[in-house]
Amino acid sequence: MKLKLNQVEVEFNLYNANTAEIYEKGNREVMEVSEEAMKCDSLAEAIRKEYTAIVGLFDALFGEGKGTEICGTEPDLNPCLDAYETLIGCAFQQQENMKKRSSRANRKYAVKK
Repeated sequence: MKLKLNQVEVEFNLYNANTAEIYEKGNREVMEVSEEAMKCDSLAEAIRKEYTAIVGLFDALFGEGKGTEICGTEPDLNPCLDAYETLIGCAFQQQENMKKRSSRANRKYAVKK
């Protein structure tokens, strides 16, 4: 599925187990870093930590350098969070569609006793 993250078009297919694994691991890391960042005494340090984690997720999913292409080279959390929220929404939508399709296929092709 084509996805636009801050005007950068990427391919994001959560139906692919390898992509799903990278997404799950990276998303978990972003959430952990986000929790740590909230405990920082310095707002600047918190922003840099979260920015770096999200850029790392995008690099892992879409290739080295895509994170800064999507989020920018400056550690500005606003465009970074915009792109991250778009990714999360797309992942949720794909997961819901996957469940519906699997359920429909199971009902349609279920072996009758």
